[in-house]
Amino acid sequence: MIKVYDREKKDFYVEDEYGKESLELLYNTLRGRILLKLFFSNRLYSKMVGMFEKSIFSRKKVKKFIEDYNIPLKEYEKDKFKSFDDFFIRKKNKKYLEVDMDKDTLIAPCDGKVQMFKIDDALRLKVKGSMYNLAELLEDKKIVNRYRGGTCLVYRLSVDDYHRYCYIDKGKPLLYREIKGKLHTVRPIAKRYNVFARNQREYMVANTENIGEIIYMEVGAIQIGKINNFKVRKFEKGQEKGYFSHGASTIVIILQEDMVKIDDDIVEMSRKNIETKVKYGQKVGVIV
Repeated sequence: MIKVYDREKKDFYVEDEYGKESLELLYNTLRGRILLKLFFSNRLYSKMVGMFEKSIFSRKKVKKFIEDYNIPLKEYEKDKFKSFDDFFIRKKNKKYLEVDMDKDTLIAPCDGKVQMFKIDDALRLKVKGSMYNLAELLEDKKIVNRYRGGTCLVYRLSVDDYHRYCYIDKGKPLLYREIKGKLHTVRPIAKRYNVFARNQREYMVANTENIGEIIYMEVGAIQIGKINNFKVRKFEKGQEKGYFSHGASTIVIILQEDMVKIDDDIVEMSRKNIETKVKYGQKVGVIV
């Protein structure tokens, strides 16, 4: 179970881990770790799962999922789905996607749970008990020095979150990179695996109008067949950037030093190693 701070209710709640029993078997038993290494963290397994989720045979899962997670279908463009994947990547009506368009506001790129981490002078950051080197995460030594002393925001999406995400400022891409990797769950149970540096991930280095140069990174997780990003030559704040196929996953935003001030509640909770629940387009800080 994961403790989360709900900033709208100003209260805490406990999030049950989806597929908890299976994850306990895979990550906390010898037999499970062998199976994980040989098969379940392999991209072939995720591809097989993805094929099933896109088939009509998976459609029967939709009704129970909607009931279990109290999904408000009125907020979405359609309420009939061809498969579970079709349901999972559903689009919201624009009136339910409120984006704070103030140019001095830093927004969340997605629905999810966020924590803030500082990048130290040695270009390291400690995320959920694991120490990451920025060069290892990006696999590019030329980029990393520009982010020394900067800020890293990690947004974890649960299975019941909206799995589409947006740009947080107006700008232009400078570089696209895809790193194949393995696929581990991004939840705390997998912290021994340094998942962000091992998992399939894509990132964009972009030049933005108000925040300067930033890095957007999407991280895949177990049972996710694909990160789906739209290639663009320029983008606007709040514009849809892409979506995740089935599963829970993560978005990492890396910002240069002294460019933003993160909201106090997120900073306070992050110090306590607690995630804060945020919404797509919602204010999470100010641009300085």
